[in-house]
Amino acid sequence: MGGSRLGRVRGALGARSRREKAAGLAAVALMASAPFGGLERVAEDPPRSLVTAHAIRIGPYDVTFQRAYRVKQYLGAQLEPWATMPVKPSSESRRLLVVEVDVTNAGRRPEYGHTLTKAVSIAGAEKVDNWGGPSTRPSLIYRADGSAAGVLGPGLTHRLALVVEQPAAASSQRATIRVSKVRYVGKGGLASNLDEDYWLILDDTARQGTVSISAAPAAVTR
Repeated sequence: MGGSRLGRVRGALGARSRREKAAGLAAVALMASAPFGGLERVAEDPPRSLVTAHAIRIGPYDVTFQRAYRVKQYLGAQLEPWATMPVKPSSESRRLLVVEVDVTNAGRRPEYGHTLTKAVSIAGAEKVDNWGGPSTRPSLIYRADGSAAGVLGPGLTHRLALVVEQPAAASSQRATIRVSKVRYVGKGGLASNLDEDYWLILDDTARQGTVSISAAPAAVTR
């Protein structure tokens, strides 16, 4: 009886040893394949297309990209052009690329406009040294008068524009736009040590597409 028990113990140890060897060999194979992509993360789903005149969700906003154009300065489409200062590039050797967007805050609370400007990037933008340091992030302005758009109220559609600087010699006929994925982080999650919840801009691309660059409307160039 003692012999049969000893045999079972030896068998179990032998089986475990074989499993451990197999696991070790698998680990070695995985490390060996690392230079060839063995340790790379699983590929993300390809980004969806961005199409003009169709609303897409970016964080708390439903955003519709309308049109794009270049101007030396943006005067706004308000009835009293002297009411606000024009939006100008940082130097005369640059032009403004204006991408008109209609933005609806689909939530129940006011939201910051920088959630949108952090999530959207426009190819060909030159860096502008603002208070936050050199950046290619677009500015967000009201189309009516060119004033900065800060907090956007809920349930309202805001007529806005994303603005970046480009070289005066820029001649591309389409603006390439990339939209990052945006995730809501609520209290009790990653934001448990913060005073309020927020929208997290991810590195992954959610949407990508182009908007035709047309002639600027007379109302903003007069």
